[in-house]
Amino acid sequence: MTKQQHVGYTKNNKRLGGEKQLLKRDKLISVRKENDWLQKDVVNQLETKFDIKISESYYGMIEQGVRTPNLKIALAISELFLVDPQDIFLECNTTKSCVIKSTSA
Repeated sequence: MTKQQHVGYTKNNKRLGGEKQLLKRDKLISVRKENDWLQKDVVNQLETKFDIKISESYYGMIEQGVRTPNLKIALAISELFLVDPQDIFLECNTTKSCVIKSTSA
């Protein structure tokens, strides 16, 4: 299994939703590139604007879907790019309200 295919497993060996997660992180990469920022620029902005200190390596893992940021970091990243955190970090079909919302559209 390659790094991009690695999606993780629960303790009962049930597969976690990695494919959608990778798609969500592609959006994070694309909004960063739309702003002509490098990963180190994001890290610097997080520290300057939000007093959040993370490494470039950790941010890269967030983009790759290898790591999931805590709520504070996820909200700060979303605010930096003016993007709804759900569009980047959450799978909508995992909650009952999202399922109802998506079927009524």
